[in-house]
Amino acid sequence: MMAPWRHRKQSGKKRRTMKSPILGKPKTKRRYDMPIYEYKCEKCGHRFDHLARTLSDIAKTCEKCGARNPVKQLSTFSTSESTHGEACPTGTCPTMTCPTGTCSLG
Repeated sequence: MMAPWRHRKQSGKKRRTMKSPILGKPKTKRRYDMPIYEYKCEKCGHRFDHLARTLSDIAKTCEKCGARNPVKQLSTFSTSESTHGEACPTGTCPTMTCPTGTCSLG
């Protein structure tokens, strides 16, 4: 049996590759991602992002006022939803036109 890891030379550098379980073709080992952390300064309230290049790479100062030790925030995303009218009382409209205009049939 062939070892799943092998070295392939490309342009003078060695790259680790792994045999794909589906196609049997070599694929490049996935590199670590660099997460973006969000911080908030307790002194001035400024919010900013920081790209962490290593696990120990943290934002040490606020980029606006220079205060030390900003607080790491929970990163979230936002969506907006707007509704016009009420939903159909039966859940789906029995006719091709929705009287409330909120379902996909109306």
